[in-house]
Amino acid sequence: MVGLTKEQRAQREAEKNAGDLVEMVRDIPEFPGGPLSAEVHPDEIDNWLALDWRLEE
Repeated sequence: MVGLTKEQRAQREAEKNAGDLVEMVRDIPEFPGGPLSAEVHPDEIDNWLALDWRLEE
């Protein structure tokens, strides 16, 4: 069986800690002056990953 990616491991950990927020970051803001970090509910991780955010390491 293939191992999990870093994102999948982080998502599983986030799901275990349901209710805890997960730190996500990006290098370039989506718009000028936009945020580069956010605290995201575990249920929303996939949506944020689709928008070029990544899990904080």
